[in-house]
Amino acid sequence: MNDDLDHEPPVDLRSLDPTRDPARLGALLGAITADAMAARRARAERGGVLVELAGWSRPALAAAALVLAVALPTLWRARARAVPAPLPATDTMGIPRQLALILHTSRAPTVAELHDAVLGESAP
Repeated sequence: MNDDLDHEPPVDLRSLDPTRDPARLGALLGAITADAMAARRARAERGGVLVELAGWSRPALAAAALVLAVALPTLWRARARAVPAPLPATDTMGIPRQLALILHTSRAPTVAELHDAVLGESAP
């Protein structure tokens, strides 16, 4: 397909092989291990997980303040254009309010109370 690639010699990556020089590899692994153990000891000396979390409290509070500062104008505008509260379902369906109140009580209503609530009349 591409004749230029057929004539180029392959790239020699053997110089990147870490196992070619065992002494260098051992020194490199030793340095990495020593740095990791030092970081682990330093973390243990700082006081553990709670101290680590406490260190994040200031940035977390700053982020929360930023979110609040960005959200407040939006919330203020939404509040200014608030729609009125919807009517209760009983008003929408035409059920008299007095009847709905009677039906929500724990005692059984009398026939006279139901009659007055449906017709909207008060008892004599």
